[in-house]
Amino acid sequence: MRAKPKLHKGGRKRQSGPRTASGLLKACDAAPLALLRRRAAMAGVTEAVARSSPLAGYALGLLRLRGVIGQDQHDAGLRFAVDWNRWALLAGLPAHQLRLPTGGTRPESGDAEWLRVRDRYLAACARVRPFWPVIEAVVMDDWPDSPESMALFLERPQAVAALKSGLDFLASFYRIGACGREEKAL
Repeated sequence: MRAKPKLHKGGRKRQSGPRTASGLLKACDAAPLALLRRRAAMAGVTEAVARSSPLAGYALGLLRLRGVIGQDQHDAGLRFAVDWNRWALLAGLPAHQLRLPTGGTRPESGDAEWLRVRDRYLAACARVRPFWPVIEAVVMDDWPDSPESMALFLERPQAVAALKSGLDFLASFYRIGACGREEKAL
């Protein structure tokens, strides 16, 4: 007699972690302790601050926590990241290059929305062209991503100055904070 072939089980794999009696995943701490320690070391703050602050989860936020950049510069960087994500999504970039929440789908859009998003993104890019490498690294690629790379970045005053200048140009473009009010008054 022939042996039965193994059948493939459909569906996705079960998530690992502690479970309740009913089989649901137990709610646990969002970030493991090692990750919190790493974020705290990068930001130069205590673990309690890294745990409570949402800024400790990405490079721009860590630079804000350290006091390297101001709130207006931070907000301008986040706004530019949103515009980049919208443009990349509508341009059809592969999913591995996008920072989307899990389960996201590409929205259906018309030509008018595509042109509006593209023009806004390209106008913002034109403003920061001289500072593009550092803006791309920090805002889009979320670098520095380790305490060593954060220390390396902060040791280079030209890179920090270029980041600040580029974020100031973005703040004036998006009319955020003092930069936006000064431009509006002129």
